[in-house]
Amino acid sequence: MVKLIVSSFNVESTSTNKTWKVAKYDDGSWACSCPAWIFKKGERKDCKHIEEVKKTNMEHYKTISITGITPEKVIESLSEVAK
Repeated sequence: MVKLIVSSFNVESTSTNKTWKVAKYDDGSWACSCPAWIFKKGERKDCKHIEEVKKTNMEHYKTISITGITPEKVIESLSEVAK
């Protein structure tokens, strides 16, 4: 099943000069581009960047919201690109 990103946030690292991407999916799950989240073994828990976005005012971050796109439309579009 294809997950769709409904919101995306840029979170600046507090220890480096990097910016991590935090995404919220249409099924309510979250993801982060930081190594702590990507390489987590076992049950994947929210990293500090996801926790920060969840408990702070999300308007603070640059947000991209996608609405009205169904998984079928995404698959249809990808099929046409692959031709």
